[in-house]
Amino acid sequence: MRPLLRAVALALPIASSCALFGKKDEPPPPLVQPAQGEVDPASMTRAKRDGLSLYWREHAMSVAVQKGLARVGRTRDAILMPVAEVDEGYHAASVTFYRWPEAEPGTTPIAKEAQRWLVVPLLLSPDRVLENELFSDYLEERSNRAREIDAVVAAGASLLEAHPGGRWHMHPVREGTDKNPQQLLRTRVYAWAVDDQTPDVEVVVDDAPRNGEAKVLEQRVIHAAGSWTADPLPLSVAAPTALTVARIISRKAMARSFVTISPEGRRFGIDAETGAIEDLGVDEDFEGGTVPPPPEPAGAGDATAPTGEAAAPTGASTGAAAPPA
Repeated sequence: MRPLLRAVALALPIASSCALFGKKDEPPPPLVQPAQGEVDPASMTRAKRDGLSLYWREHAMSVAVQKGLARVGRTRDAILMPVAEVDEGYHAASVTFYRWPEAEPGTTPIAKEAQRWLVVPLLLSPDRVLENELFSDYLEERSNRAREIDAVVAAGASLLEAHPGGRWHMHPVREGTDKNPQQLLRTRVYAWAVDDQTPDVEVVVDDAPRNGEAKVLEQRVIHAAGSWTADPLPLSVAAPTALTVARIISRKAMARSFVTISPEGRRFGIDAETGAIEDLGVDEDFEGGTVPPPPEPAGAGDATAPTGEAAAPTGASTGAAAPPA
């Protein structure tokens, strides 16, 4: 059986205004930041690989929430967490929903209290939901899954502090340090914005500290608020990341390829079907530091409220995986 690419989706209570999810099964090589003005080919290879995975995990999660969860009927749990597994060819997936039966609205979830509840298997392209399965066992404390969930919760709190009112889907990937790639001590969380008022962000979390509590080590904005729908797509970093590739693939119905551009004016072509990245060199006429301003909030002047939710799972607009009516 081929190894699976896993995605963890965590939906916090409505009060948090944040929907979270993601994960990849096999640890990637460490993400070493290249020197200013340089582009690391290995980083772009990882961006393609993780970007494809991120895009298909998002799609599988959306199908499971909208079609699989609806079969079960209403649930009164304050917190639900879907965990998606997608095969390497992106032909099939399985989404497991965890819940916190004793949690009250507004409660911060703790991984060791998570209960496995519902499994939704599905086929992709075309999408087809298969037979649901129900369970009632608990998540193993300090397991890889538990560390990922704790890292996502820590990243979500940090993001809301830095970007109040922001909303994201969060995709964590466990990884080693630059010196020891095989020793998994941290999680890189790709925070996918779900509206034009929110930036795309990467957050690095120490998920195995001595005191047992996940700790945020670094945050960096990849696409500024209001910029990730632009063409060409302006980057806030030197080269495309998985978030960039997934954004481009999500536009594949509009064109075969798109261009992104770094703050230094370096242009990258990205194939919207395969995620392949081509370094097009520096645009000598580029005027750096310019990105489109974010759209005005709903109700401001004559502006039309942006939806930002077309590809997002049900409930993303409120920050919770909405139980079916």
